[in-house]
Amino acid sequence: PPLALPVCPKNTDGACSRRNRQGDGELEITLASQRDTLTIELFDNGTPFDPIRDAPRPDLDAPLEERPIGGLGVHMVREIVDGATYQREGDRNHLTLIVSTADDSPRSDEPGSGQPTSG
Repeated sequence: PPLALPVCPKNTDGACSRRNRQGDGELEITLASQRDTLTIELFDNGTPFDPIRDAPRPDLDAPLEERPIGGLGVHMVREIVDGATYQREGDRNHLTLIVSTADDSPRSDEPGSGQPTSG
């Protein structure tokens, strides 16, 4: 999906800067494209953090004035990607995001999939 790449770098920057406040952390991003799949791998040496399991889910039904600032980045990524895994490898976080790029992706018309819907 065209939205996946603009959203991921912004959220990657925010997540890594929160994990390593000293500003001396390292971030490695790899992209791999195969037939109908884009794989995004993020490696950093920050504090262990599994965004898939540990990031709180936002209360999207709460009025805007009652919601905390921030907290939607991981939610947006969860909505866009088709799969995600996290591993702690030594002193590094390793997050893998899988995005289907197929035109006939079943997610493309599902509400909440991150994809525009017609109508």
